[in-house]
Amino acid sequence: MNDTIISLNGITKEFRIPRRKEATVLSHMTSRIVGREIQRPHTVTALHDVSLNVQAREVVGIVGDNAAGKSTLLRVIAGIVHPTSGHVTVRGNVTSLISMSVSLRKTLTVKDNIFLAASCFGMTRAQTVRCFQDILEFGGLTDYVDMFPYQLSDGMNQRLAFSIAIHANPDILLLDEVFSAGDIGFTKKASARMEEIIRGKCTVVVVSHNMERLRNLCDRVVWLEHGHVREIGEPNATINHYINAHTAP
Repeated sequence: MNDTIISLNGITKEFRIPRRKEATVLSHMTSRIVGREIQRPHTVTALHDVSLNVQAREVVGIVGDNAAGKSTLLRVIAGIVHPTSGHVTVRGNVTSLISMSVSLRKTLTVKDNIFLAASCFGMTRAQTVRCFQDILEFGGLTDYVDMFPYQLSDGMNQRLAFSIAIHANPDILLLDEVFSAGDIGFTKKASARMEEIIRGKCTVVVVSHNMERLRNLCDRVVWLEHGHVREIGEPNATINHYINAHTAP
């Protein structure tokens, strides 16, 4: 029986960057007079022919430098962006925390945001009601239920988004640097909860710069470099190769 729950075959993602528009006719004329080159449209390739199969209940980490294509890869899996070429197959309910506060609305209270975000994660109203208090308590937001996100700190908003997501019981959980959310106490609690989720039935794909956490959590690690897959393998070996590539003279 095939237990592959995420299948990426030859994924390439290009972004077309439009040329900068001159603010005024005068600035356009000035550019021509002084000989400044007017910016032309160009294409940036974020992912190059990426192939990856993730098995059910597997935890896969993604490492790489900034602009390596890590977040773009998560967005392709989540269906937020579509690949320019290649094929994506995802089996199961996906919860993504690619931008920690992406599902929060500044004009809604914490309470209303919980119900809205939970519905976006596929939870029914009855399910949300049952775990509502747990979401607040886990995020340390019991005293802020009637406040608005713009009245809270960034860390509190991140804790709220994370708390909602982990109570959604997804088949697939996509995480992008979520362990930077909150203070040390919350980070420790979030890590413990992640380990509980991983021991359950959830498949996890996580992007992080915390190498030690990836060593402890992951079954495999993918190393992306300039949008290419440099290596896929056992966490310790792949992470060591990644670190050594940056420390070699």
